Amino acid sequence: MMRRRWPQVLAVLIVVTMLTAGCTRSAQPAHRTESSSIASTTLPSNSPLTECVDPSPAQPKPIDTDLAQKFTAGRVHAAVVLDNGTFRADPAPPNAAPKISPAMALCNLLAGSTAQNLSVLDAAGQHGLSFGLGVVTVADSLLHTAPQTYTAAGGSQTASLQPYHHRLAWLAVIKPAVLSSCPTSAPTARPASPALPGYQILAIDADTGAAGILYLTKTNALCNFPGYRPASIAPAIEFVSVAWDLVRRGPGPQSAAITYQPRPCDSRDLPSFASTNQPAAFADRDNPARVNVVLQRTLTTCGPAATVPLLLRSADLTTDLPQHLIHAPVGAADVTTH
Repeated sequence: MMRRRWPQVLAVLIVVTMLTAGCTRSAQPAHRTESSSIASTTLPSNSPLTECVDPSPAQPKPIDTDLAQKFTAGRVHAAVVLDNGTFRADPAPPNAAPKISPAMALCNLLAGSTAQNLSVLDAAGQHGLSFGLGVVTVADSLLHTAPQTYTAAGGSQTASLQPYHHRLAWLAVIKPAVLSSCPTSAPTARPASPALPGYQILAIDADTGAAGILYLTKTNALCNFPGYRPASIAPAIEFVSVAWDLVRRGPGPQSAAITYQPRPCDSRDLPSFASTNQPAAFADRDNPARVNVVLQRTLTTCGPAATVPLLLRSADLTTDLPQHLIHAPVGAADVTTH
């Protein structure tokens, strides 16, 4: 099974794929998955979290380092101290009762983005993931609450982070493989300096699902160069499949007008149809019937969705859109695609 690779050059992914069996009316509302484990969580109206495509995902295997021993049964049970205390996660009080359920937190974190704009789910498949509830502190020397420009999910954005001072939070620790195009001048041998694991930690407030951060630990310089890359931080981002509706066909058999429902914390940096310079979704060349509008959502305090018009186009000027268009499941995109 191939794992999902989200493009690094676009802040929004629009994928259109064929459903191999059955059709629905193209104007039918997008299907929303329900689950008792998710429904048990009453989210604040301004929480960025959402129901998930898979509301009850399997717990990934633990991360393949000694850090996994600090997590037990969905909780931090021994202090996680990184970068000389710049990041710290301590065990939560035994009577801690977070408003965000473990299932809701896990599925949304699995739908998250790594610093390289790949899925957390994919990274978990490579080197495991350790998940749990803890009390998290990030040093103010790194986490600045004033507006800053951050590199996140393959792009840059300006955001204000919330402080982490003994914050009850759900966190997921991964160790994604980092690929880089190295210059010809790069050393061919690894330097003698000790190898650091290069953890990435996503954390969200355990009561609101907001205040999301992505903490990158200090790690070795890329391409075998000597030295280290310092610890850094950015807003946490997840991939979310949002609802859409068919408004009308045309102009012509290769086009349709649809609307989709982004929230204020969703990126709307859509590709454009060159002929008209309109934001657009484009059909997949091989699988043209199933429409999946996936946005990148910053896990911060967020308002309600708004209806926004969008052009839907076939993959090329010689292919018509199918008569029946089918919605992909909506929610946090915590599933792999083929």
